[in-house]
Amino acid sequence: FYHLAGAHPPYTLDEYGYSTGVTTQQTEQAKGSIRIVCDYLDQMKKLGIYKNATIIITADHGYDDKPSDGYLGEPNTPIFFFKAAGVDESMPYRVDNTPISQADIFATILSIIGSDVQIPVDKTLTESNVIFDIPEDSDRIRNFYNVRNYDGNSFYSLLEYNVQYDANDFNNWKYSGTEYLNNGEYY
Repeated sequence: FYHLAGAHPPYTLDEYGYSTGVTTQQTEQAKGSIRIVCDYLDQMKKLGIYKNATIIITADHGYDDKPSDGYLGEPNTPIFFFKAAGVDESMPYRVDNTPISQADIFATILSIIGSDVQIPVDKTLTESNVIFDIPEDSDRIRNFYNVRNYDGNSFYSLLEYNVQYDANDFNNWKYSGTEYLNNGEYY
């Protein structure tokens, strides 16, 4: 497991992933972060371990250009790339529209490693929330929590959105009416 800062401030990486010592742009740092991941994958290929590795590349959130009131005005969809063990670079990638959530990652990893740990079940599914078990045409609802008030150090509230079907279509996003406060209360 590796965590990269990605396209988060302070922006100091160039598009090749090198620290510049000066301020750069968000897009430049995002490209540099992806370059670091690509270099890492290339090293795995050179070492002969890429094909037998399961690789998940994701982000903690997507691009968020929300208005000052904190309510979303567009979809916020993080990247999610998955490569199963046994798949090598000669196999083409494919885009899959299965309605998954980052909450599904833990159950998926546990199923891959064959863990005896009880795999949590999403209440909207009948069997499991392992990404391979979710049908592409599933009508499951996923939750997204958007930071509404943030002072640069901590958040004060999260707005809950329910997403059903294609997350890239903002018509499929519905504000649930629930706002979670940092002190654990909600209204």
